[in-house]
Amino acid sequence: EDGRSTADLELHLPSEAVLKGRVLAPSGADLRKMHLLMVPDAFIGLKNGFEPSHAWQRRMRVAIGVDGHYESGPLPVGSLRVHLGMPDTLLPTGYGGGAIEWIGQKIDLGQVVLQPGTQNVKDFDIGDHIPGSVRVHTNVQGASNYDSVVELCSIRSNGASRFLRTEAGAPLERDSWVQVGPLIPGSYLVVVR
Repeated sequence: EDGRSTADLELHLPSEAVLKGRVLAPSGADLRKMHLLMVPDAFIGLKNGFEPSHAWQRRMRVAIGVDGHYESGPLPVGSLRVHLGMPDTLLPTGYGGGAIEWIGQKIDLGQVVLQPGTQNVKDFDIGDHIPGSVRVHTNVQGASNYDSVVELCSIRSNGASRFLRTEAGAPLERDSWVQVGPLIPGSYLVVVR
């Protein structure tokens, strides 16, 4: 009764579908730390080539079982892009107990179109994309430096600027060894700090 008008608003939400199947990997491949990242084409955050934020990427993740099976939660019907995601990296900064986190690498597995009211099943063969790991041992003048961190970095460029991006990392164990990975096969600069 304050003079404002009201109107009914009807929202039309997209139909939902579920995608399930298997991630096919060679015998002995360890899929436990990896996940699938499913990004619907309709996702508003992808306009103009932008990536979804870290928080949204976490919501779009689907766990992979030890045997390679996966099943998504409800996804909008239509086209979506699927990636194999490596684990995120959370490393201490060395300054007052702080830490910094990087979103893990991802391998594009292709486009899938989800249909309403049907079984949407898709297996992904990652035989050509098997992530690896690197085992590093450090020795500083014959002493252990277990309070250090090892980072595997890629060299990136943005126009005229070049910079390092941490792709994976881990704190050194007391015996100065560390296993870093999984990560996409490639060349990396090893940084110990």
